[in-house]
Amino acid sequence: DLGRIVEAYETLSDPLKRNVYDHRPLKFWQDAKKAKEQKDRRPAMWVLKHSNDIKNGRVRRVRCTDRQAQTLIQQARNILTRVRGADLLVVAPLFPEVWISGNPQQLRNVEQMLKEASEEADGLRAPADGVVLKVPPVHAPKLPELGEKRNRFVEEIKAKTHSMLSFCEDRIIIRGGQVPVAVAWIQGRVLWRAEITCYDGSKMDGWQYSLSAERALHANPELVPDREPDVDEVEAILRSESPQGTTAERALHALDAIFRGRSAMSF
Repeated sequence: DLGRIVEAYETLSDPLKRNVYDHRPLKFWQDAKKAKEQKDRRPAMWVLKHSNDIKNGRVRRVRCTDRQAQTLIQQARNILTRVRGADLLVVAPLFPEVWISGNPQQLRNVEQMLKEASEEADGLRAPADGVVLKVPPVHAPKLPELGEKRNRFVEEIKAKTHSMLSFCEDRIIIRGGQVPVAVAWIQGRVLWRAEITCYDGSKMDGWQYSLSAERALHANPELVPDREPDVDEVEAILRSESPQGTTAERALHALDAIFRGRSAMSF
């Protein structure tokens, strides 16, 4: 009747009530049945395996997008290796969510790892084997548009550096391979103006990352920006770094002398 329809709408509209509703044991069985009707038997098998956990409330649903789901599928085994005793199933794309089971601590640990993996998929967190580039809107048109041109661009960088690229709005996620070289190729397209986020959360401009990459590897002109740094970039780097003899640092040291010379001439 109308009263029950209104009650159901209110339940699904309220986040707290919706959370309780979604985690009811019956809801898991209902969704598993829907999945089976769509020729996907995985949810039904997972529900049978964890029927006791479902009855005792030791399960959770974690929402995800299709893009996040791809990363979660790739990282599922690693997550379960790190959280022994827990289990998970990426139900997407049938339902935009991940089902997890375990004791309270295991559930918290898995939920945190899923959150971090989802942030990696969205370019909000750098992967352990790579970085994230955030491209300023003014320079975004310099990158290949979505479609065949972008696919060729991705394959070209992969062939040269063995790095994997994925795009998410104004962010580019680079994983594996010769990351610094891949960064340099992309930065060359956007005048070295993309901000780089590293795995430890630190953020660098093009020149700062070049210095860091050269210290970790070796002097390499290919990693150095092909534009003069701004005065602010020079001053910031020279305040925090001592010359180490790399290509970039030698260039910055020389440019600093030029800028100081210009300042002296202005008096």
